[in-house]
Amino acid sequence: MEDGKVFSDQEILKLVYDLYQDELRNRNFDDYEVNQKQMDKFVNAYGFFFRLAKEGRVSIEPIRFSPVETSGGIVVYTHYLDFYGMELIEFCNVLLNTTAIDFMPMTDGRVCISMTIPEIFKPKSDS
Repeated sequence: MEDGKVFSDQEILKLVYDLYQDELRNRNFDDYEVNQKQMDKFVNAYGFFFRLAKEGRVSIEPIRFSPVETSGGIVVYTHYLDFYGMELIEFCNVLLNTTAIDFMPMTDGRVCISMTIPEIFKPKSDS
Protein backbone atom coordinates (compact mmCIF):
# COMPACT_ATOMS: atom_id res chain seq x y z
CA MET A 1 0.00 0.00 0.00
CA GLU A 2 1.11 3.46 -0.74
CA ASP A 3 1.66 5.80 2.20
CA GLY A 4 -1.00 8.47 2.48
CA LYS A 5 -3.17 7.16 -0.36
CA VAL A 6 -6.89 7.09 0.30
CA PHE A 7 -8.49 3.95 -1.10
CA SER A 8 -12.10 3.68 -2.22
CA ASP A 9 -14.35 0.98 -0.76
CA GLN A 10 -14.00 -1.01 -3.99
CA GLU A 11 -10.21 -0.77 -3.91
CA ILE A 12 -10.13 -1.95 -0.29
CA LEU A 13 -12.42 -4.89 -1.09
CA LYS A 14 -10.25 -5.83 -4.07
CA LEU A 15 -7.10 -5.72 -1.90
CA VAL A 16 -8.69 -7.92 0.78
CA TYR A 17 -10.02 -10.32 -1.87
CA ASP A 18 -6.61 -10.57 -3.54
CA LEU A 19 -4.90 -11.24 -0.19
CA TYR A 20 -7.46 -13.94 0.64
CA GLN A 21 -7.02 -15.59 -2.77
CA ASP A 22 -3.22 -15.55 -2.33
CA GLU A 23 -3.61 -17.20 1.08
CA LEU A 24 -5.86 -19.93 -0.38
CA ARG A 25 -3.41 -20.58 -3.24
CA ASN A 26 -0.63 -21.11 -0.69
CA ARG A 27 -2.63 -23.77 1.18
CA ASN A 28 -2.52 -27.45 0.26
CA PHE A 29 -5.68 -29.60 0.30
CA ASP A 30 -3.66 -32.51 1.69
CA ASP A 31 -2.89 -30.51 4.84
CA TYR A 32 -6.57 -30.55 5.90
CA GLU A 33 -8.91 -33.17 7.30
CA VAL A 34 -12.61 -33.36 8.14
CA ASN A 35 -13.62 -31.90 11.48
CA GLN A 36 -16.32 -34.51 12.14
CA LYS A 37 -18.22 -32.52 14.79
CA GLN A 38 -18.66 -29.58 12.43
CA MET A 39 -19.24 -31.79 9.39
CA ASP A 40 -22.13 -33.44 11.27
CA LYS A 41 -23.67 -29.99 11.75
CA PHE A 42 -23.25 -29.30 8.04
CA VAL A 43 -24.82 -32.64 7.07
CA ASN A 44 -27.73 -31.98 9.45
CA ALA A 45 -28.33 -28.52 7.97
CA TYR A 46 -28.03 -29.74 4.40
CA GLY A 47 -30.32 -32.67 5.18
CA PHE A 48 -32.98 -30.31 6.52
CA PHE A 49 -33.01 -28.28 3.31
CA PHE A 50 -32.65 -31.38 1.12
CA ARG A 51 -35.88 -32.76 2.62
CA LEU A 52 -37.61 -29.45 1.89
CA ALA A 53 -36.28 -29.60 -1.67
CA LYS A 54 -37.71 -33.10 -2.11
CA GLU A 55 -41.10 -31.70 -1.03
CA GLY A 56 -40.75 -28.90 -3.61
CA ARG A 57 -40.62 -26.17 -0.95
CA VAL A 58 -37.09 -24.94 -1.74
CA SER A 59 -34.42 -25.38 -4.36
CA ILE A 60 -30.90 -26.03 -3.15
CA GLU A 61 -27.58 -25.43 -4.88
CA PRO A 62 -25.09 -28.31 -5.20
CA ILE A 63 -22.49 -28.63 -2.46
CA ARG A 64 -19.00 -27.40 -3.32
CA PHE A 65 -16.32 -28.18 -0.76
CA SER A 66 -12.87 -26.69 -0.62
CA PRO A 67 -10.88 -27.92 2.39
CA VAL A 68 -8.52 -24.95 2.24
CA GLU A 69 -11.46 -22.60 2.85
CA THR A 70 -12.36 -24.71 5.92
CA SER A 71 -16.06 -23.69 6.04
CA GLY A 72 -19.03 -25.15 4.20
CA GLY A 73 -21.77 -23.15 2.55
CA ILE A 74 -25.41 -23.91 1.84
CA VAL A 75 -27.53 -21.84 -0.55
CA VAL A 76 -31.27 -22.35 -0.96
CA TYR A 77 -34.03 -20.46 -2.75
CA THR A 78 -37.66 -20.30 -1.67
CA HIS A 79 -40.81 -18.26 -2.16
CA TYR A 80 -41.68 -18.43 1.52
CA LEU A 81 -40.63 -19.89 4.86
CA ASP A 82 -43.44 -21.71 6.61
CA PHE A 83 -42.33 -23.82 9.57
CA TYR A 84 -44.38 -25.19 12.47
CA GLY A 85 -43.73 -27.43 15.46
CA MET A 86 -40.70 -29.68 15.23
CA GLU A 87 -39.78 -28.32 11.81
CA LEU A 88 -39.43 -24.83 13.31
CA ILE A 89 -37.22 -26.22 16.08
CA GLU A 90 -35.08 -28.02 13.49
CA PHE A 91 -34.73 -24.79 11.46
CA CYS A 92 -33.65 -22.91 14.61
CA ASN A 93 -31.05 -25.60 15.33
CA VAL A 94 -29.69 -25.17 11.80
CA LEU A 95 -29.41 -21.43 12.41
CA LEU A 96 -27.61 -21.99 15.72
CA ASN A 97 -24.82 -23.84 13.90
CA THR A 98 -24.14 -21.12 11.34
CA THR A 99 -21.68 -18.28 11.68
CA ALA A 100 -23.13 -16.29 8.82
CA ILE A 101 -26.58 -16.22 7.29
CA ASP A 102 -27.95 -13.96 4.61
CA PHE A 103 -31.54 -13.55 3.43
CA MET A 104 -31.57 -11.84 0.04
CA PRO A 105 -34.71 -10.95 -1.90
CA MET A 106 -34.46 -11.95 -5.56
CA THR A 107 -36.05 -10.11 -8.47
CA ASP A 108 -38.28 -13.12 -9.26
CA GLY A 109 -40.02 -13.03 -5.86
CA ARG A 110 -37.93 -15.76 -4.24
CA VAL A 111 -35.65 -15.35 -1.24
CA CYS A 112 -32.09 -16.64 -1.32
CA ILE A 113 -30.88 -18.02 2.01
CA SER A 114 -27.11 -18.40 2.18
CA MET A 115 -25.41 -19.77 5.27
CA THR A 116 -21.97 -20.86 6.43
CA ILE A 117 -21.11 -23.72 8.78
CA PRO A 118 -17.60 -23.00 10.10
CA GLU A 119 -14.56 -25.23 10.36
CA ILE A 120 -15.87 -28.37 8.63
CA PHE A 121 -12.25 -28.87 7.63
CA LYS A 122 -9.29 -28.29 9.92
CA PRO A 123 -5.53 -28.40 9.52
CA LYS A 124 -4.23 -31.92 10.08
CA SER A 125 -2.71 -32.41 13.49
CA ASP A 126 1.00 -33.19 13.62
CA SER A 127 0.48 -36.27 15.80
